Amino acid sequence: ATSPAASPALRVALEVRHASWLDPQRGLADWLRRRGWALVAHPDSMGRATVEQGARGEARSEYPPSDLDRHWPQTAPFAYVRLHGGCDDHAYDYGEDELRRLAAVVHGWRMRGIEVWAFVLNDSEQAAMPRNAEALKRLAHEIAGEPVPRPPKAAAATLAGFFRASPSSKKQKG
Repeated sequence: ATSPAASPALRVALEVRHASWLDPQRGLADWLRRRGWALVAHPDSMGRATVEQGARGEARSEYPPSDLDRHWPQTAPFAYVRLHGGCDDHAYDYGEDELRRLAAVVHGWRMRGIEVWAFVLNDSEQAAMPRNAEALKRLAHEIAGEPVPRPPKAAAATLAGFFRASPSSKKQKG
C-alpha cells in the first residue's frame, strides 16, 4: 500500500455500508486518520444495498433522506460526499431546504479548512443531478459570502482544435 507521505497527491476515501464500522471500539476512524484517508459521507447508504427489498419481496425505493453530518467522523483534510437522496434508483430531486441544510454542513467543513468534494448521484431521466449540484454549489458559496467560482475553460471540440489552442503551440509559432 502507498502511504500519503510517499504519494502526497494520492487521496483515498473508504465507504462503509453498515453502522457497526463507525463504532469507536472498531478503530476504523483512527485507522483512517493515521493514513489521512477520508471516510465517505454517504448518508443514505448506511445499512442499505443498492435496492432494499420490502417484506413481500418488492423493491422499496423511497425512504426519508438522512442527515449528512450525523454519523461521519472527519478523518482527513478533505471530505468526499456522495448524495443520492431518499430513493434507491438515484432519481431523487433535492428541494431547496434540503440543499440549504447540506450546504450549511459543507460550509462548516470548509470553515475548518477541510476541502470538500461533493457528488450528487441523481442520474434519472429527469436529470436532477446537474440542477441539484449547481444549487448545492451556489448555496455553499452564498453561505460563505463568496462568489461562485467560474467553471474551467471548455475543452476543445476536436483533437486538432486542442493543439491549435494549446499554449505550447503558440509559443512555438511566436
